[in-house]
This record gives sequence, C-alpha cells and structure tokens, in this order.
Amino acid sequence: MNGTLELNKLKNTRTAYDEWYDLLKLNKDRAQKKGYTTEKAEYLKSILSWSLNTYVMLQDKISKREAKDMRKITYLDLQHADRELTLFTV
Repeated sequence: MNGTLELNKLKNTRTAYDEWYDLLKLNKDRAQKKGYTTEKAEYLKSILSWSLNTYVMLQDKISKREAKDMRKITYLDLQHADRELTLFTV
C-alpha cells in the first residue's frame, strides 16, 4: 500500500522535462541495442531536440485557460536537455 502512495506522489510531481527525458533514455537504449550508426544517432538527437524546442515555443501560444493543466518546460530544463543531448552517444 505504501509503495502505491509513493508512486502516486511521483506521478503528480513529474514535469514535462521528466517526460521528455524518459523519451530520451528510451530512445538511447534502443539505439544502443540496435547498434545505430553515428549518422542515425545524430538524426535521432536532432528529432529529440526539435521536439523539445517546438514544445517550448508552443507552450506560450496556448491560452491560459487551456494551459491550466499543461506542464511547462523552463529555461533551466532546456539547459539540462542540451547537456543530456550532448552526452547522447551510441
């Protein structure tokens, strides 16, 4: 029972960056298992970077009423993401 409560607390405190980071880890693991070439890994990194930057650009264009439950990505999150993408190797 206690484990379920802790899991629910974690789900409620997850940020949009946490979701993106999970996608990064998942794709990195898959790329390593499949033995991606450097070129294919760079392409994957560019897609992950593009998706994050697009999310950030569009998050301020949504009305406040619609964005009430939307999780924001901060500038600090972008700095962390940039560092993680730099470390992305296969």
